[in-house]
Amino acid sequence: MMKIFREFSFLMLICMSGVSHAQDSLDVNGAIAIALEQNYDIRIARNDAEIARIGNNWGNAGFLPSLTANFNRDEEIIDTRQQFFTGEVREGENVKNNFLNGNVVLDWTIFGGMAALTTRDQLMAFEDIGRVGAQVQVENAVSQVIAAYYDLVQKQKQKKAIENAIEISLERKILAEERLRIGSGSGQEVLLASVDINADSAALIRLEYEIVDGKAVLNQLMGREPDTEFEVVTRIEIREDLIFADLSQKVMAQNRELTLARTDVQLAELGLKTSRSTMFPTLGVIADYRYQRSESEIGFLQSNQTSGLTYGVVARWTIFDGLQNRTANQIAKITIENSQQSLEQAELRLRSELYRYYTAYVTVSRLYGLEQKNVEVARENLDISTEMMRIGTITALQLREAQRSLIDAEFRLIQTSYELKISETELLRLSGDLLRSF
Repeated sequence: MMKIFREFSFLMLICMSGVSHAQDSLDVNGAIAIALEQNYDIRIARNDAEIARIGNNWGNAGFLPSLTANFNRDEEIIDTRQQFFTGEVREGENVKNNFLNGNVVLDWTIFGGMAALTTRDQLMAFEDIGRVGAQVQVENAVSQVIAAYYDLVQKQKQKKAIENAIEISLERKILAEERLRIGSGSGQEVLLASVDINADSAALIRLEYEIVDGKAVLNQLMGREPDTEFEVVTRIEIREDLIFADLSQKVMAQNRELTLARTDVQLAELGLKTSRSTMFPTLGVIADYRYQRSESEIGFLQSNQTSGLTYGVVARWTIFDGLQNRTANQIAKITIENSQQSLEQAELRLRSELYRYYTAYVTVSRLYGLEQKNVEVARENLDISTEMMRIGTITALQLREAQRSLIDAEFRLIQTSYELKISETELLRLSGDLLRSF
């Protein structure tokens, strides 16, 4: 009996490996909250969105004038010889000349063939793309966090099932040894029980590794160090209120990928407007205030100074550009057609994904109910089989079959609940409701 106690204690140490100290409990909402704050893909996407927002201004669109100030001061030391028509000759060595120039230029295009308005619309579209693109990245990251989290939950549940199997195998070994002691059993039953214990212990060790690896993956998604310890909450809450018609309507109205595809169509149409704007003349105003001063030690003028304002209107119209504008218009029209085709393709793909995930959701929901009943039946069968072995009416091998049936049923239930949660998550992501659910 002392030997059996030692074996049981050793196996319990295996079961407790990796949890020798207290660990923080982390539910799925907490994991999502950390990822929203620290996930690098989300942070980069938000920065990209901020870049697009900052770039959307009247200046970048071309509505505002440019104001340029220039200044230069030059000095020269030269040797000079000047001969005038009067016959006078002036010569000098190391003559110093000073030049001072400064001006302020205002340049403002007041009409550019509606190009500024089109550019402004493009900048607004780019800002929308940045904002919606950040939302898409958030949804993708949250979906990845949920999948990684419930994969850990699945493995923790599998670990618990294996630990229960080991306990049952230990009890079966005790019964086999007791039957061997009183002469109603055989040594083979004891050996078979030991083999099953070792096999389940090996499976437990593999699961421990997969749990450690899964935690590293989830920590990476949350922007944390891979060895940060935590414990997941093994409860899986399943939604049963998802209706295909409602989801389909929301996909067409709220899906961010469709929003991006529609914005691409808008940008393609704006590209055509931009190419057409080059067909119109441009009109601008220019003003130049200039100050100039020069000083010379020798020459006709000792100093010269001018200052004043120059202003005017600048008009330009490209009459023939070598058919470049015509080519640009043709390309822009094809680009619009491609973007519309891409939008239709995205709509078809999303409808297909919605149909497939909802079919999986409904199918797995039915399986989930069946697997729950199977676990109940398998557990009851194991209890009965254990009692029958106690009284010697079945063999250890038959008890192991009942035990294996329970393990298989529990694993199927765990896998089904995981698949059901993943289908639910994808349906919420497609409909644009994923972030509203947490």
